[in-house]
Amino acid sequence: MNAFLKAIEIKPDFAWSYWNLWNILAEYEQLDQARKILVAAIDRFPDSEQVKLNLGELLSYQKKFQEAMVAYRDAAVQKTRRSHPEIVAKSADKSSPLPPNFIIIGTQKGGTTSLYRYLEEHPQMVGFIKKETHFWNQHCDRGLDWYISHFPPSIFDTNIITGEATPNYLESPKVPERIFEEFPSIKLIVLLRNPITRALSQYHHWVRLMREYRPLEIVIESELNLIKSNLESESKLIQYPGYIWRGLYLPFLEKWMSIFPREQFLIIRSEDFYQNPSQVFNQVLDFLGLPSYELSNYCSYNSGRYPQIEPSVYSQLRDYFYPHNQRLQDFLNLQFDWD
Repeated sequence: MNAFLKAIEIKPDFAWSYWNLWNILAEYEQLDQARKILVAAIDRFPDSEQVKLNLGELLSYQKKFQEAMVAYRDAAVQKTRRSHPEIVAKSADKSSPLPPNFIIIGTQKGGTTSLYRYLEEHPQMVGFIKKETHFWNQHCDRGLDWYISHFPPSIFDTNIITGEATPNYLESPKVPERIFEEFPSIKLIVLLRNPITRALSQYHHWVRLMREYRPLEIVIESELNLIKSNLESESKLIQYPGYIWRGLYLPFLEKWMSIFPREQFLIIRSEDFYQNPSQVFNQVLDFLGLPSYELSNYCSYNSGRYPQIEPSVYSQLRDYFYPHNQRLQDFLNLQFDWD
């Protein structure tokens, strides 16, 4: 805690210091102190949407949802004012946020962060106040108004769209019905990455976060055994890290496409996105009904480097995923060419 207080003293406008601080104070049940720190930070830095976002997060943690929504709406207005000042100057209704036009639903470690960041740079796309809310899979009890408060203010311009990206939605079994009930016409974007490299990326990401300490070979063997014993039970599988089962895309998409019509989905091969981000980005824009747009730089966000996998482990994973990938290709009538 003292380290984050020192960080705030050194750089008072660095909003993530407040986020880490209030999480630590939450562990020690000192949320009132955390709230005082955030309110003081807002007084000092009224233009920082990140501090207001953190206040909303803290209030949500305390189940003070009405107060949290005020903080989220303030953060959304501030973010829109920074990214699209001309739009806010023309017309913006803070009390009535825009509903989402699209959701990027998957997959984890498939390029969703980069795609969403690119979309935020389009002049007719106004971003969410944070990339992932996990509303539809974790926080439905907070109410639809709580969710909508994360979106930008209503703008009297029909050419402006907004949306969010939470890649865990793809494998969450209750999410499709929940979204369809509220937004039956929403557009859904899915990035699908070679399940082997996706698994490796998640594994090494979790190692960096110190959420995983086991050797890769042990992890793979353990999860394959769990899948064999619990394949019929989504509720059991979802409790595990998901290096392997998150790459079994077919049953997830079958569930989604039994609820939403196929034309509301854009399926993207992540490898195509990595290799030609401009082309795929403009494909997404066309799907969303936005004019084409070229970015000055297609940065790769949340990418990581990791050591090569042992050939025997790679072969084990390739053999396991091969029949699943073949059935996926047949179902979608698309070629993924994952080896």
